[in-house]
Formats: sequence, C-alpha cells, structure tokens
Amino acid sequence: MLATVSSEASPAPRRPRPRGNLGRLVGRLVQVAIAALVAVLVWRAVASLSWRELGRTIAAADLRYTLLGVALLVGRFLIWTLRWRLALRTLEHLVPLPSWLHSFFIVVGAVAANGFTPTAPVVGGLLRARHAGGQGERAFGRVYGVVLFDQVAHQTVLTLSGAMAAIALALWFGRVGLAAALAAAVVGGAVAVSYWLRGLDEARVERIGGWIEGRLAGGDVEGARKEGRLQALHAHAREALRVVQRLLRDGWLRRAALLLGVVFVALNSMALWAFFRALGRPVDPLTAWLAVTVGVAAGGFTGTPGGVGTTEAGMVLALRAMDVGELDAAAATLLYRGLHYAVVLLLGLPALVLLEARLRRRAVVEEAA
Repeated sequence: MLATVSSEASPAPRRPRPRGNLGRLVGRLVQVAIAALVAVLVWRAVASLSWRELGRTIAAADLRYTLLGVALLVGRFLIWTLRWRLALRTLEHLVPLPSWLHSFFIVVGAVAANGFTPTAPVVGGLLRARHAGGQGERAFGRVYGVVLFDQVAHQTVLTLSGAMAAIALALWFGRVGLAAALAAAVVGGAVAVSYWLRGLDEARVERIGGWIEGRLAGGDVEGARKEGRLQALHAHAREALRVVQRLLRDGWLRRAALLLGVVFVALNSMALWAFFRALGRPVDPLTAWLAVTVGVAAGGFTGTPGGVGTTEAGMVLALRAMDVGELDAAAATLLYRGLHYAVVLLLGLPALVLLEARLRRRAVVEEAA
C-alpha cells in the first residue's frame, strides 16, 4: 500500500535553476574591459590637451551655429515623434491617439529616463506605453507593441548606419577586403531578416510569446500562471507581439519608419557638423556622420546609462582617426554631447514629472467615480 501511494504521489516541484548568470557576468566583464580600453585610448589621444585652452575654445563658439546645432538636436525628437505617431495611427480605433505635443514630451521624457538606467530600451519603452496608454485592460499591451515596433525600426537604422560607418572606415584605411566582407554581411543580414518577416505568422508569434513567458517565469511557467504572478504581464506581452506582427507586415509603414530613421541619423550628424562650424573648425558632413555613428555604437555596446562616457570616447577616437586635431575633436564632442544632455534634461525631466502627475490625477478621478 505504501509503495502504491509512493508511486502515485506527484513529485515535489523543483525550483528552477538560475540560467544565464555566467553568460551575463562574462558579458558585463567584456563591456567593462572594452570601456577601460576605450578610456585608455582616449587618454592617449588627448593626453597633451590643455583643458584651459579647451574651455576657451568652447566659450568662443559662434552663437548662430550653436543655436542651429541645438535646433537640430531638438528636431531629432520631432522626427522620432512623427515615426511613432505614424505607427500609433494604426491603432487609433482601439487607443486614442495622443496630441502632437503630448507625444513629443512622451518621447523626450522616455529618452531622459533612459539616461539614468543601463537598461534604457526597457525603461524608456515601458514609460512610453504607460504615458500613452488609453483606457481598457489591454491598452498598455497594444501601445507597448507600437513602442516595440518603433524600437525595432530605430535599432535597425542605427545598426545599418553603424555597418556603413565600419565599411567607410575600412575603406579609409585601405582595408578593401574587410570592407567587402562587411558589405556582404550587411546584404546577407538584410536577406535573412526579409525572409524571417515573410514567415512571421500567428504560430511564430505564439512561440515567441511562450519563450518570453518562460524566461520571465524562470522556467516554471505553469507554476507562475497558477499563482497568478504573470497573468497580466502574459496578456500584455501577447497583445504587444500581435501588434508588432501587424505593423511589421505593413510594407508602407516599414518603409516610412526606415526613412524617418535615416532623417533622424542625418539630423544627429548635422548637429555635430554645426558645432564644428560654431568653433570655426569646419568638417565635412561625412566626417560628422562617421564620428556620431561610431560614438552611438560605442555607447550602445558598452551599455552605460545614456551612453555617457563611452559615446564621447568613441566620437573622439573616430575624429582623431580621421586626422581631426585633438583640440578640435575634444571641443566639438564636448559641445555636442553637453548640449545633447541639456536638451534631454531640460525638456525630458519636466515632461516626466508632468506626465506622472497627469496619470495620478486620472487614477484619482477613476477611483472617485
């Protein structure tokens, strides 16, 4: 009898073992090592620089070109807002479309939040969905799906821009073989992504959703569902993935998003070009684009909050590699990044405060009703 009971008794649930801790640790160590290497290289590049002369150079910047650079920095976020609103329009019958001003400050507020956390894409995206979500149980999931689509489009353009910059730098240094290999990799990646999009059906979305749910639950999906810990998050994630699928299959929207991403990169690069002009040390737009692209890639790879430190280092190294003087490279980079932070903080932090206050007022009204 005891043997029968023992054989029929269900086994005690095993606690899922944490997975990926070693991989994350190795990844962090690699990021720290690369950041340290970049810091050493930058220090060697500007070791002989006079900081007093650097300050005088920045202080003497032409106000007209400085204001033009600031306008271009702000213009990036207008383009970003336009791209996001184009995607949001597809859900207008489900979720009310925010006003232009509201949308703009949602985007800038999310960018400001990104600057304080190393997990910027997650935090900024969640805040955008939170501040733009309308009424209804699944409004957050729908809007977060649009945010995910926008982030995919943004990262796609930045990745392509980075690959093109790498090809250009390889050609600059006469590495034709390396440039050809990079170009072949870009073409191969584009073909693979196109093929994947063609097969993005409901079944694949469900598989992706199940994989994400398993990661969030630490492998114990059924246990998490029974305890109710992931029910709401699971529903939002599935809803968001369906929205991403719908938007990715819209050819016109994909092309518009990529085009606006190119405009975003162009405005970003022209801002640095304007700051070089303000310093009286003009460079061509291609040099500005290469420097900004390398800096953005360095900041994104090392994962520092807002790319602080490593973005500036990458820009200085790229400019020095293209024979720009160390004083000019450092002054233009500090002017560009300093005003970038000023724009983000002056517009984004008040936006975050006001948006959160608006959400709390709405919650109070709903509770009172």
